[in-house]
Amino acid sequence: MSTDATKGTPAKPAAHPPSAQNDWFARNRGTTIRVRFTDGTALVGTLLAWDTYTIVVAVSGEAEPVLVQKHAVAYFARAADPPGAATRGEGGAGA
Repeated sequence: MSTDATKGTPAKPAAHPPSAQNDWFARNRGTTIRVRFTDGTALVGTLLAWDTYTIVVAVSGEAEPVLVQKHAVAYFARAADPPGAATRGEGGAGA
């Protein structure tokens, strides 16, 4: 662990670096999102958390939140958005 040279105390860990992905997840934390997988199936639930490789989604009917591997995802969208809206401004094919 690094230390703050001016105070001799442990340095605070870095927050998520700024990026379009982290900004989108931060804006939508706690809201209902739709996850479209590369095989065409979808999952709808509440976005709880994320990191570099995964997201955590609370899904109705599941006893525990679901851990989703990002490499299997085609796109994320707010569930309230109409179908196809995710292709504009969210890194989809139309962006």
